[in-house]
Amino acid sequence: MTGKQAIWKLFTALILGAAVSAAIATPPLKAKPIPSAINQTTATYSQIAQLIRSFGDNAYPVFTVAFTTNGKVLISGSNEDTIKMWDVSTGELRYTLAVHLGDITSLAVSPDGINLVSGSKDKTVNVWDVNTGEMRFTLARHTDAVSSVAISPDGRLIASGSWDKTIILWDMQTGNFVRSLVGHTDGVNAVAFSPDGRILASGSLDRMIKLWDVASGTLLNTLTGHEDWISSLVFSTDSRELVSGSYDKTVKIWNVRNGRLVSTLRGHNFAVNAIALSPNGRILATASEDSTIKLWNFRTGRLLRTLRGHNKSVFSIAFSPDGQTLASGGNDNTIKIWQVSP
Repeated sequence: MTGKQAIWKLFTALILGAAVSAAIATPPLKAKPIPSAINQTTATYSQIAQLIRSFGDNAYPVFTVAFTTNGKVLISGSNEDTIKMWDVSTGELRYTLAVHLGDITSLAVSPDGINLVSGSKDKTVNVWDVNTGEMRFTLARHTDAVSSVAISPDGRLIASGSWDKTIILWDMQTGNFVRSLVGHTDGVNAVAFSPDGRILASGSLDRMIKLWDVASGTLLNTLTGHEDWISSLVFSTDSRELVSGSYDKTVKIWNVRNGRLVSTLRGHNFAVNAIALSPNGRILATASEDSTIKLWNFRTGRLLRTLRGHNKSVFSIAFSPDGQTLASGGNDNTIKIWQVSP
């Protein structure tokens, strides 16, 4: 066993929930305990969230965050061109992956927890084996920055959206090209699979959202209504609704079957950069250039809480698999961990 393999064996123990030795390759960076920094909207929801931890290398903005399947490790990407893996409970940096030659724009972990997919401004998608730390393959077909990646619910397909105006579907096991989806007239900023695996949604700088049939690649519908770039997308847990965030400061909820706009959430003062839905489908989180995160009742559209902790734009948010924790990354070079009531 090589030294690198030994390091990854230890790191994998953390991912699987076992005890981890202190002999990890990267020197730990200690997290600072942070007092609650919440702006309460109503007393009813006084316990819905609290800031419990803040960490980071304090040198680079955090563009994207994703949890491993057991929620014990948080993965982050930045404009340092590296991917970092953090112990959620302590804030210690456990490992760094450095292969990309451009900003890390997007991360996705496969449902089985084995594969990590990363997208970068270097125009490539990398697929990593989480158990060994080895890069399985590089997917290079885009002609401009890769802005978003997603993995199908069955773990068989990767979708990558690019500023070259296309979406590409790839075979997860082989890395082979499956098909290219063409229809947007400007760069693609976001891609998302429906939980039932049947539909892929794409959002673009052209202010449009397109719904594609995953099996055939057929364009099913085009949703219009946003007045600026689409930044992020997420489906409801039952696949019936799609949520979109935009630089027009709004979040819109759409009926997937007929493409009609269901509702619009307003509250942010600047662009909405990221959205995330809790695993139980009850809480929608939105992150903005206004440095705040807002939590909404997904079914009623009621604003529950505004979370204040970042002092610059919040670029990315992600719920842990159990829905108990929300992670956020921002332009203030920090990652923040929030405890969220389910």
